[in-house]
Formats: sequence, C-alpha cells, structure tokens
Amino acid sequence: MNQNRTVFYIDEETDAFYLQKAVEYHEWLIQQEAQPRLTRTPIFRDREDAERRLRADYFDDHCKYPLYYFRRRFRMSRKLFLKNVNGISSYTADPLPQHFHFFKSRLDCTGRMSISALMKCTTAIRQMAYGSTPDAFDEYLQMSEHTARDALFFFNMCIIELYMPKYLRKPTLEDVVKIQQKHNNVQGFPVMLEVLIVYALGEIGKIVQCHGKLSIRRVIKNTYYKCLKL
Repeated sequence: MNQNRTVFYIDEETDAFYLQKAVEYHEWLIQQEAQPRLTRTPIFRDREDAERRLRADYFDDHCKYPLYYFRRRFRMSRKLFLKNVNGISSYTADPLPQHFHFFKSRLDCTGRMSISALMKCTTAIRQMAYGSTPDAFDEYLQMSEHTARDALFFFNMCIIELYMPKYLRKPTLEDVVKIQQKHNNVQGFPVMLEVLIVYALGEIGKIVQCHGKLSIRRVIKNTYYKCLKL
C-alpha cells in the first residue's frame, strides 16, 4: 500500500550547522546561569488594613478625629477632598488618560485589588500639605515610595484637567464684580482701595522728589502691605 511520505535528506554540512547552533546555545545558557541574578526583598504591605484604618480615622460617620483635625492636616475641608476624589475616580473618557487610569481600582498580577483612589489622593495631599518625602507615609498608608511619588504627580495632572476650565482661567468682569461685592460686605474693599491709592500716590511723590524716577512697582507693593496692616 502506497503512502505519501515526505523524505528529508540531511547531508553532513547541514548536520554540522545545526550541531554548531546547539553548542552555541548551550554555551549561552551556561553564561546566563553564571551571571548573578538581581533580586529584591519583597515587602508585604497590608494596604487593606491601612485603608480601613484611614477610613476609621477620618471618613467614617463616627470617625476618630474631628473635622477640624482633617482641615488642619489636609489643608482643606473633608467635603472638598471627597469632591476631588470622586471627580478623579468617576472621570470617563475614550481613551482614558494615563493620569486618570492610575487612580482606577483594578486587580494586580497577584489577584489583589490595587490601592484605592482615596489612599492615593491622601498621600498626594499630605505630601503637599507637609512638604514631606514620598516614603514618609509608608508605615501609615502601606504605600511604597514609587507609588506615592506617582500619586502626587498624577494627582496634580488630574486636578489641572478637571478644574482648569473653571478655576484656572483669567477672571471676567462678572468675577471681579462678585469679588468686589464680597469684600465690600465683609472687609470694606472699596474703602481699602481708596486708602491704598491715596497712600501710594503720597509715597511715590515723596520718592520722586528725593530720588527721581525709582522703582514705582516696589513702592506700590510695599504700600499695599502697609495698608493691610492698618
């Protein structure tokens, strides 16, 4: 019975070529085994317990520290902080920018849930509030230095993208009128402007008479600080 078979003819030259490749690969494996392996000591960080402790300290209904402690340590109210956290975590776009994707909770390679947006925003705000190093809150938040540094960088980018159209723009005429009315009701802003102008003109006249043309901008700046102390 005839069967279709493929017959390979291997000569001595082909056999020597593959044998040489096998010897080279074996030598490469020996070199790789001889090289020292760069390893690092793994550190287990119980971030789940750290988040429970953080919520119990500042965010639960019956939290450990009062609201004025939160304002003093975070340099803002808890309401404003949670607004920033919710705005960052609920942001949607296609494609999602990298700085927003950093704050999304997802499973890591080990099957554990990643660090929440609440903790990442906390370490970013505390670094700015105290001017501390990224690893200063490793014991309390169980967060590595690299993650804390990225949290600060991406948090700033998220805040700029979220609030730049509303808060980081040039003031309009309507904004100036509102500010003037607010200061007029609280601190008497127009009266302070009149005092500033009169006082500044008097100081500028004296300096021009004595020294000629000097730094007028510096005079107005110093006069403004003097008026604030009145």
